[in-house]
Amino acid sequence: MQRVIWICVISVCGCDDRVATGMITDGPVDVMPGDGGGDRADNEAPDGQDEGARPDTPDVDGSVSITCTLRRVLVSTSNFASSGLSMFDPISSTAMVGPSAAQPDNVPGWAPCRGAVLHRDRGVLTLLDPLDPLGTTRVEIDLNPAGGSPPYATNPQRVLSVSNDRAYVPVLARNEVVIVDLQGDSPTVSSRIDLSSFVSAADPDGLVEAVDAILIGDRAYLALARYSFDMAFAIHFDAGSVLAVVDTTTDALFDMDPAIAGVQGIELEGNNPWRGLAFDAGNNRLLVGSTGDGFALDGGIEAIDLSTNRSIGYLLTETELGAEINGFAFFDPTLAYVLAGRDVFPWNLTANTVGTTPIAIDIDGVLLLEDRVFTWTRTGDAAGLRMFDAADGHELTRSVGPWTFGILPISALSAMP
Repeated sequence: MQRVIWICVISVCGCDDRVATGMITDGPVDVMPGDGGGDRADNEAPDGQDEGARPDTPDVDGSVSITCTLRRVLVSTSNFASSGLSMFDPISSTAMVGPSAAQPDNVPGWAPCRGAVLHRDRGVLTLLDPLDPLGTTRVEIDLNPAGGSPPYATNPQRVLSVSNDRAYVPVLARNEVVIVDLQGDSPTVSSRIDLSSFVSAADPDGLVEAVDAILIGDRAYLALARYSFDMAFAIHFDAGSVLAVVDTTTDALFDMDPAIAGVQGIELEGNNPWRGLAFDAGNNRLLVGSTGDGFALDGGIEAIDLSTNRSIGYLLTETELGAEINGFAFFDPTLAYVLAGRDVFPWNLTANTVGTTPIAIDIDGVLLLEDRVFTWTRTGDAAGLRMFDAADGHELTRSVGPWTFGILPISALSAMP
């Protein structure tokens, strides 16, 4: 099974309401939230992907058939005014630099079976040519509703492949998930999943803020942050963050806990769940990275028991780490890597202990693809992409890295076929 997880800590969206939290050092995150946090990278191919977990694009347990293999890294670069798109081949350790454009907020991803780019400001999904991803032959899909006017009319967060011919795109500026039909030569928006039932009277802005998503089997788990800001730009979570669950065979919402009056979905202990989603198949649980308020150590990584669809509480907290959790990369049921502040530490899941020595410091984002951990730094003498052995944390690129991709710094990564 193929593992992929991406986490980004450098956000490029000047209009995302997360800017006010001080978290704009991100990505999906992360990866912004889908860019990096977590947004994890997560993906899988033939038998699934995973965002820290397994099968399918960002994660799946293998029951969803996606007939492509994730083997390369798609790199977006940005200086917040212009952006670029490049690729990295881990097998040959080759960096390929593509063209740049005057577009400030692009996030890489993939949709079976090709690379993809989300233009968050324009509300556009671009599908790359499978044979020439950095070439000029591309398909653009407008995700905005009729009458919607960019910038940030939808603010798409990530691409989640749910089958060979369909993808979900959760958006931040509207209470919906956009469904994209990938069949034929003219992919298009086919329908939308309404998330307005998750709007709470305790959340004054009327938005559920879908910040991340992961596929497990035939269910898509959508992380809804449900935050608001006051006049002083302080963030509030009066409604509490939740996971919405969609049956991808019918595109219908599950009512996961009808026993709790007025509550739909899965209630989370943590708030602002945009720092990674990972499927731990060995323990049948979903790991959720939440950062809470970016100015307080109030986040953590919690576990959702998928047999009961209930949170079993935090496994690791920011208080224990003494730093903001800016993402995590799930390798297997015994080992993960946590981006604490700007340092990456090994996390022993069996003993639930975090190593005292980081494998990398001054890091802005992390991607796990198969048995390799990739880290990147935007600025400074060590700016660029580095690669580590996920099994033991040993750096594999001391003599050849870091790799850079033109004059623009890395903003986010994603696995791609």
